[in-house]
Amino acid sequence: MNASPASPIGVFDSGVGGLSVLREIRRELPHESVLYLADSGNKRIVVACSDGSFRRQYVSNAFTDLRAVAVDANSTIYAMVGDALLSSTQPPR
Repeated sequence: MNASPASPIGVFDSGVGGLSVLREIRRELPHESVLYLADSGNKRIVVACSDGSFRRQYVSNAFTDLRAVAVDANSTIYAMVGDALLSSTQPPR
């Protein structure tokens, strides 16, 4: 696998231990600058800086069963909602 230092990392979380996994990723990969959090309780995806400060959010009533979030190298964000995969291109950073 050929990944550049700027390649995004996608983490799929079952809902058990996700914050522990996120803490370890931040500890091992401190150079990663953006974090994505699937907040199913508030039907949103939160984008934050590595220091935890708010950057932007995506809110949708479609996020009733938000299970996972991933971002590809082209800045397309993917959301697993129930059995459906939704996608959208993000605005430039």
